[in-house]
Amino acid sequence: MNLVRWVADQLKTNGEVRRAYIGIQMQTIDAQLTKSFDLDIPQGVVVTEIVKGSPADTAGFRNGDVIVEVDGRRIQNPLNMLGVVERLSVGETFSIGVLRGGREQNLRITVAQRPSDLAALESKTSGNFSGGKAASRVPDLGISVQDLSREIAEQLGVSTAGGVVVTAVEPTGPAVC
Repeated sequence: MNLVRWVADQLKTNGEVRRAYIGIQMQTIDAQLTKSFDLDIPQGVVVTEIVKGSPADTAGFRNGDVIVEVDGRRIQNPLNMLGVVERLSVGETFSIGVLRGGREQNLRITVAQRPSDLAALESKTSGNFSGGKAASRVPDLGISVQDLSREIAEQLGVSTAGGVVVTAVEPTGPAVC
């Protein structure tokens, strides 16, 4: 019901639905990452890519930041993050709480309108972490992954290497906000 009300208000005010966009791709915080980031419970999202020139790029976000709060709302997972971000007022500035290097800090970001052609932005992301091998695309999931090397583990603040890290999410997929 809240979504229907929000869409109706958008249509009345703007004549269209204007979804906010910050320009990141993200990964769920699983049990292993919860331990690595020293969280009490698995909540928030890890920033895995930042679109060059996007609001997140301008605001100083970094790969490996853990977003835990947006505009005073706790973030639980990527779906929750998407729902919170897309309803922010386009053109306004908001506070986003991130964990970086074990410390929580607030970044200020002015959100933009979600581009109608997010696929064109795919070329603006790097596709892999520095020091890592090329990413492998998983078409059924709309993601790319690469081995979690020691260098990538250090960038993410993960104590041990092993497993994979999501390096990209297709721009038209549900994990983009």
